[in-house]
Amino acid sequence: MKKALIALMLVAGSAMAGTTSKEPIPAPIQEEPSLWRWFIGGSAGYLIDWEEEMYHAQLGVDMPYEWAGFKPSIYLEVGFAETDDAVPIIDPTIPTALVNTTLFSDFQFVPLTVNFKLEREIAQNLHFYAGAGLGVAFTEFEAFAPFISGPSLRVSEDDTVFYAQIFAGLGYDVTDNFEVFTGARWVYLDEPEGLGNAGGIATFEDDVLVEAGLRFTF
Repeated sequence: MKKALIALMLVAGSAMAGTTSKEPIPAPIQEEPSLWRWFIGGSAGYLIDWEEEMYHAQLGVDMPYEWAGFKPSIYLEVGFAETDDAVPIIDPTIPTALVNTTLFSDFQFVPLTVNFKLEREIAQNLHFYAGAGLGVAFTEFEAFAPFISGPSLRVSEDDTVFYAQIFAGLGYDVTDNFEVFTGARWVYLDEPEGLGNAGGIATFEDDVLVEAGLRFTF
């Protein structure tokens, strides 16, 4: 009886020694793609009526929504444009004769806007976009006229005014993270306070901008 029990114990022990326990291997954690995609970009363009260049830089995010095939994004944008002019005027310091002098003027503005854009793919890697933006513009106006008799005329005015724009164009995805685009925008600037007629020499109200730019997504 004892021999039988010993034999059974030896058989059970050898069976247990022969079995190996394996711990379950956890599945690798896969990172989910980010639904909010940030981007930076910039553009250079030409103001049709003003006949001057204008530049923009932007920082924003593509939102994870879609409406009737349109994908939205929102972004901050800052721009810069400048013009100068020179017109002949009569020197008021010489009342006995009509003597002309030149009035030189310079006007620049820096718009800062929040923009909302919708885009929709119309062909492989090609999409149409349109949107609008609202914000403010920081303006600076300077004028100078040398007079023969008496102190020269000097004017300098700074202001912050309302600014708005609407835009549309086409974009092409060169890669998943790099896009080039071209389009047009109508821009509007409130007249800076205090300039009056003098501001009309080298100032700005509204214009159409044609532009081209690029954008990087990360």
